[in-house]
Amino acid sequence: MRRKRKFYLNRLIALTVAFLYGVILLLLLIMDIYLIRMEQEGRLVKEQEVLNSYVLNADKRLDRISTILYDIYENDEDFTYLQKTHDELSEFQAAYELSIIMRSRCQVEKALSACSLFYHDLKQTMYKMDADAMPSHDLRTLNETMMKRLDGDVQRERYSLVINGIVYLVVRYQKEGAAICGVHSFYGIEKELQEMSEQPVQVVLLEKGQVLAGDGTIGEIEPEQFRDRLGGYYFEASKGCHLFGRKISGTDLWILTVYKAGFLDNISLRTSLLILLTIFSMGVALLLYRVLRREIVIPLRQTTEIMENIRKDGPKEIPMIESRFRELTDTRETLAEMVQALEKQKIMIYEEKAERQRVQLQYFAMQLKPHFYLNSLKTLDALIFEGEPQKAHDLILDLSACLRYLLNTEQDLVTLGQEMEFTRKYIDMQKYISSREISYEEFCDESLYFFEVPRLSIQTFVENSIKYARKGNYKQNLEITVEIDELETDQGRVLNISVRDNGIGYPEEYLEWFYSDNWSSEMGLGIRNLIRRCQMIYEGDDRLESSIFNDNGARAELILPELKTADAGAARSLPGVSKPSSDR
Repeated sequence: MRRKRKFYLNRLIALTVAFLYGVILLLLLIMDIYLIRMEQEGRLVKEQEVLNSYVLNADKRLDRISTILYDIYENDEDFTYLQKTHDELSEFQAAYELSIIMRSRCQVEKALSACSLFYHDLKQTMYKMDADAMPSHDLRTLNETMMKRLDGDVQRERYSLVINGIVYLVVRYQKEGAAICGVHSFYGIEKELQEMSEQPVQVVLLEKGQVLAGDGTIGEIEPEQFRDRLGGYYFEASKGCHLFGRKISGTDLWILTVYKAGFLDNISLRTSLLILLTIFSMGVALLLYRVLRREIVIPLRQTTEIMENIRKDGPKEIPMIESRFRELTDTRETLAEMVQALEKQKIMIYEEKAERQRVQLQYFAMQLKPHFYLNSLKTLDALIFEGEPQKAHDLILDLSACLRYLLNTEQDLVTLGQEMEFTRKYIDMQKYISSREISYEEFCDESLYFFEVPRLSIQTFVENSIKYARKGNYKQNLEITVEIDELETDQGRVLNISVRDNGIGYPEEYLEWFYSDNWSSEMGLGIRNLIRRCQMIYEGDDRLESSIFNDNGARAELILPELKTADAGAARSLPGVSKPSSDR
């Protein structure tokens, strides 16, 4: 049966809320982007239509001016009369009558901002103007400039003039000694385009790559690009602006409009409200997330951590869960009651385990004591039989000290110094009954004498060296060496105890038994009990290691971890394990 996948409720709630609100915010953002994009396109269309409409209107006005002037040029008798030189009075009379017609045309035709008549071999002039179409002080300057451009070789011409920053487009008809000029003014063009587009606009007028009006700032576009440009339309969306250009028909005059194109410039009231709604929704989402996180997600995570700690035998106290939801607080109270019940059961189980360990340690001690007693009594019997009372007396004193050390069933952790002193007395006792010389050497720094070790952790291996050395050559001096070093590991200090001799070594069957999984036989009683006691004392510490092997004699090594203060106290609290005493 396929196992169903499990999820964390707090994560699921957070992810679900985040996903749903994320979808809503994404839709709002898409709407914002769509509306901004539509308004950008609509604005571009409107800006283009405004310029097109203005230029087309300007073209129509110029065409109307050309029509009016051409009618005078071809059909007016006074203009025909003025083409030849006559007396001044008759010329003035004809020019005056023609000026009346010109004035009426200026009043009727809005396209005609001003009109000038040149006669008497182009040396005399009369002019009329529309006061609303251009400043009055510019008319004389404009008239003088147009007179300087009169040329008998060109009969029809359109050109532009700039007077005091205002651009004027001039249409001229000339025949022999008379000429008539109509003027269209671009005075107030920026204001007019701004009213048409309903937004700020900058207007630049160019002719043959030269800026005629405007401040000359056209984004990143160079005016020279319009010198010989073909076509009558131009558009460029540069950084921060939109640039539109249209050329007036029949001239080299370009009208350029520059609109700001920043982000805020493209936002209408409707889009602004939608953006505010999006921002408000983000704020609501953040607030909702904080509320859900504080009231549901964090309490659920705390509940999960509490259950994980309970599973991993963590802290005994259940922390408070800050939540306004009754279900979560009730869950916390229930878990607290469960932990209390579990702690009571754990104490009962611990007490039962400690009792079993106490019984087992006593069993090990009962196995060791008769073993040691019998060996000692055999030695004492042999000395009395051989008639050596002084040695028997010394042996009894050593035996008394050793038995005091050994019979202390409440002590299983001793200092290294105590264990080494007991081992020396044991060596002295063995010298009495051994027919061969035994030399004993120790290599240990005195700073390690207070390192706590299990009782008989050195003597057991020394006893084995003497036991198996008896099976060898009795004439050979038995040398036993004990080396104790301190090693540093990532988990703390360890004590490396090495016991070696120059005997015949361990029998093969003994080595096979030591490294096998079957320790049920009677072989190696001392080592077996020592290893089992160490396993109980250093329970779960993988730094505990033991090994025996042959290396020019028997050799045994035991690595004992340093018990921390809390661990040592716990080990001494076991039945059968107490503080090291100062007994010698």
